[in-house]
Amino acid sequence: MNNNILLLTPSSNELPDVNNLKAQLKEIDFIAEPFQFDSKEHFKPGEELMFHLTFLGCSPVVSLGEPGKTGKEFCHIEFYGPFDEKQFISGKNVKPLRCPVCGHRETNWQPIIEAWKRDRTLWHCPSCENDISLEQLRWNKSAGFGRFFIKVWGIFENEAVPSDKLLATLKASTESKWDYFYYRGDAF
Repeated sequence: MNNNILLLTPSSNELPDVNNLKAQLKEIDFIAEPFQFDSKEHFKPGEELMFHLTFLGCSPVVSLGEPGKTGKEFCHIEFYGPFDEKQFISGKNVKPLRCPVCGHRETNWQPIIEAWKRDRTLWHCPSCENDISLEQLRWNKSAGFGRFFIKVWGIFENEAVPSDKLLATLKASTESKWDYFYYRGDAF
């Protein structure tokens, strides 16, 4: 089964105070009460969730169901991490990476990621000859790096983006800009 997830992650390498972050997200009613799902703590969406995500297109779909009653594809929030080192997350929807300098399109990206996981190597662009950090590469919002993530389950790729208010709340709570991307694939 494919899970559809919007992931948010701080741009900096600093880890957020997770309890403070949860309190801030409860205060703006992005998250509601916690519940157990697949043996992990998740949160029901708050009453204002739909105001903190900007939905795109003419007919976005968001299931606000209940675990065990409406299947696994329903909107809920999970905090994932923190991790000692940056993690790379990508699903079945990952797009070929692009060089931020020359725009070179690289479709054989898996060996590049495997090398990065082993020794955090830079990527050498075969077109412009620049050595570039994988975090600087353009993944078209289909993959990302981070030490901590907020997973908003049940959001399909490109159907919703975080609102300016949500991003401002995250930034104020963590003193870091936040990025986002989409995941489609098996649960992780």
